[in-house]
Amino acid sequence: MNTYARYRLWGSAVVIPLLLASSICMLKYAGWSAVVSAHYGEPGYNDLVASAQHEGGFYFWVMIGLSTTAFITLLVVLPSMSKELPPGLRGTLRSLVALGLVILGNIGGGYLLISFGRHLK
Repeated sequence: MNTYARYRLWGSAVVIPLLLASSICMLKYAGWSAVVSAHYGEPGYNDLVASAQHEGGFYFWVMIGLSTTAFITLLVVLPSMSKELPPGLRGTLRSLVALGLVILGNIGGGYLLISFGRHLK
C-alpha cells in the first residue's frame, strides 16, 4: 500500500468519529436551545435560561470546531477531480463535495443517534 492510500485510510478513519461527535454536539445544542426557547421571558426561570444559553453556546462552538476539522480532513483525503477541468474549478468542486459530506454526515449521524436511542428505549 502506497503512502497516499495509507493517508486516505487514516483520514477516513478520523472523519467518522469527528462527524459522530459533531452530531452529538448538534443534538445537545438543539436540546439546550429548546430549553431556552421554552422558558425565555418567564420570571421564575431566569437561572435555567442563563445556564441553558451557556451550555447551548458551548455545544454550538464545539460542533463548529469538530465540523471544521472534519471538513479540512476531507479536503486532504478526497481525491483530485478530473484533470480536464481548470484548477480553480477543481478546487471549488472538491470543497463543495467536502462541505456536502460534512453536512450530510452531521444530519445522518444525528438521525442514527436518535434512531439508536429510540431503539434502546
